[in-house]
Amino acid sequence: MIAFEDIFHRALPLFDDPDISIQSVKDPVAFQKNMRDLLIGACSLFTVPSTITSKLHKQSPSQGQLETFEGNGGSTFNLSTTPVDNSVLSFYVAGEPVVGGSYNAETGVATFPASVPTGTKCAVAWYFAGAFTADFSRSLRGDFDMDFILIRIEDILAYGITVEWDNREMNRALDIRNIPYDTDFKISSPANSAKAKVDHHLQVQTRMNEMISDLGWYIQSLPKGGTEFGQ
Repeated sequence: MIAFEDIFHRALPLFDDPDISIQSVKDPVAFQKNMRDLLIGACSLFTVPSTITSKLHKQSPSQGQLETFEGNGGSTFNLSTTPVDNSVLSFYVAGEPVVGGSYNAETGVATFPASVPTGTKCAVAWYFAGAFTADFSRSLRGDFDMDFILIRIEDILAYGITVEWDNREMNRALDIRNIPYDTDFKISSPANSAKAKVDHHLQVQTRMNEMISDLGWYIQSLPKGGTEFGQ
């Protein structure tokens, strides 16, 4: 099994946007929901070898819950639901995420980083993004380095997430570029912004394709090729 969260962590340093890193800390639930959508798209970019790509269709569903409360001057609240194992949690006060909250699995108590004023709306969200449930590690042959293969699968999918994000950002940058604007009021050049997005996309796409090719050659170049891999 490969947890989606492991792939998200590998993708995080690849993004050309500090806001994503900020969101991963301030609002882990929103971050993982966004990443899951990108990961589903990234699976279609991972086309070979088929012995691996066929396993990407076996996925566990995401799970999550949002519980809302009214502040009472304290910082602790009892959750009525139990976060599943390996969930992330986000804490919100007056609709804004706050950092530093905690959850005690034994007592079911969520603790905010500071007291929530009486009457102020607050919320706790937990979320498990899911996992690839196929047994990627199974191989009947000792000449396969399964640790290498598993790491490379995660790396390829991490780059795939970034490619999917770049596609969205390029479209957004091109849309902005085509909007008429006052030449006397420029924050940055839309043309330069679009070019930067395209350049980043090409770099990430090229590296992902190289890793896919390397993995395919690795499996096929061993004795008997990949005929027994994962059987």
